[in-house]
Amino acid sequence: MKKIILVSLILVAGYFIFNISFTAHNSQIPSISLKPNVSLAASPLWYGSIIRIDGDNAILDFRGLEVKHYFSCNIKTLTCSEIPEIPPRPSLPEGSQPSVKSLVRFPSRSMHQNISSKGRFGFYITTDTNRKYRTFVLVDGLKKKSYSIVEHLDFWNLLDEQPHISHFAPDDSTLTYLSDRSGYASLYISSLSNPSQKSFQGTQITSGVSVSDFTYVNPQTILYIANTEADPYNWILYSYNIKTKTKAILADNLAHDSIIHSIGDSIVFTKLSPLGTLPVVLTNYQNGELKNFNIPIQAPAYTDSIDYTYNKLAGANTVEMKNKNLPAGKHPLIVWLHGGPYRQTSFIRHTYISYGVYDWVLEEAVDKGAYVLKVDYPGSYGAGRSFTEKIKDNVGIADVKSVIDTINAFKENHDVSGVYTIGNSYGGYLALKSAEANQNIIDGVLSINGVTDWSSLMIFYRNSIFNTFFSGLPSYYTRKYYNQASIFNYIKQFKNPIYIIQGEVDTTIPKKQAIVLKDLLDKANKSSNLILIPGENHIFLKDSSINTICKTLLEMTHLNATNSCNLQG
Repeated sequence: MKKIILVSLILVAGYFIFNISFTAHNSQIPSISLKPNVSLAASPLWYGSIIRIDGDNAILDFRGLEVKHYFSCNIKTLTCSEIPEIPPRPSLPEGSQPSVKSLVRFPSRSMHQNISSKGRFGFYITTDTNRKYRTFVLVDGLKKKSYSIVEHLDFWNLLDEQPHISHFAPDDSTLTYLSDRSGYASLYISSLSNPSQKSFQGTQITSGVSVSDFTYVNPQTILYIANTEADPYNWILYSYNIKTKTKAILADNLAHDSIIHSIGDSIVFTKLSPLGTLPVVLTNYQNGELKNFNIPIQAPAYTDSIDYTYNKLAGANTVEMKNKNLPAGKHPLIVWLHGGPYRQTSFIRHTYISYGVYDWVLEEAVDKGAYVLKVDYPGSYGAGRSFTEKIKDNVGIADVKSVIDTINAFKENHDVSGVYTIGNSYGGYLALKSAEANQNIIDGVLSINGVTDWSSLMIFYRNSIFNTFFSGLPSYYTRKYYNQASIFNYIKQFKNPIYIIQGEVDTTIPKKQAIVLKDLLDKANKSSNLILIPGENHIFLKDSSINTICKTLLEMTHLNATNSCNLQG
């Protein structure tokens, strides 16, 4: 078990800057309708992200849910100027041509293509038509030879979810690539001095941890982000020296989806903060100092009132949230189940603002006296390939068992007055399914844009990661897996209240899924409440929608909603 205490604020040039020092512990940004009269400083959400690097400047986005600002920040001086919009990318001078001619040609169906800086080498991946195998290919354009590594796939090609699969050293001396053949997304280094089939296999330099991003800063040094076995929620920036085969920790508590931007000796990346995410600069990767950009807006106030504890319960990674001033006695337990499922829950605020809003809702419940347990169930990210693949042919079985086992393990050491499951998307489905099969354990459910009918959804999608969960689309051969995952088939097992919140224009999980469930519950005389939120898609973009979710959760758990659930910005 590990407890983390949070953060202090320091005053710099009249503005509050996060001074983050706690151990162990964005997604794509949609277009939104802004509230220009609301200050970001008043928002409990504070999400900074790196849009891109332009020369010595970082283009940053800082936002709440309905408020946002853009900045151009000098990486050397750390000074920032607010800009009205994201500028277009600088274009090459007219008539200019790439300085290096590539000797490599890629097949039409290849993916994750990459060419070395001198143009001699290329890397790509292919999969067979049935997606049972993937092939890594190294091409030597000078010698007109190629070398391949074939890996068996029992599941979706999880490497497709990674931002980068390969990088060549700046001098073409080595190739570093990512593979999960060892059970985790691990780094392998291949020498290119005399390429061969054996040398392409490479030397594995990480094991037992998940690597989320990596890059070269010079021919001898690789930077990479990975979590740890001791704490899978603490994503650490490492440097690795290829010559000495040694690594060093440069920074911890990174956003797990952070991209490493290397500009000379400086490194720009994103760290977690108690209110969201924060772009930072490491002035020198060898012995530099971690610094914040001088953003000319005030950071929101933050009250450190919650203890966060990482623990592994019944084989699952979990995060417990508890009010530091919680009085003795029984308290409701809220079990949070993230969507995806190939996502990871968060230690504090999630790296995606679309999930961070739910963390804010959970914080409101903790403030009113609830325990919160955030669970990474089978299928989740960051715990290795075998844990992710446990979901295959086991939707509604392995995931439900994990949820119930973690609840029972938590209750062994806590006095709980009631248990309530809440989740979004896949997590909304799992909140429902866990309660349906375990009404003697779970006292209420809140499903947000949750899947209710897998068969119709898979027919709607045709080809997605979910196909592998059921070994294909609905058919005679796969009906067993769809039947065991079904909610509709077991609707009569529900006993306790069910709350369903659904975006009315959700294009990911159509609102019909929620409406049909509500109709079946009504016909079975089950207690349920359906709230359709006008204008909202799968990702909620309005303060009022999050406040509705917050108030519904407090109502379900019988917590006092006075002076709560008032997100603005």
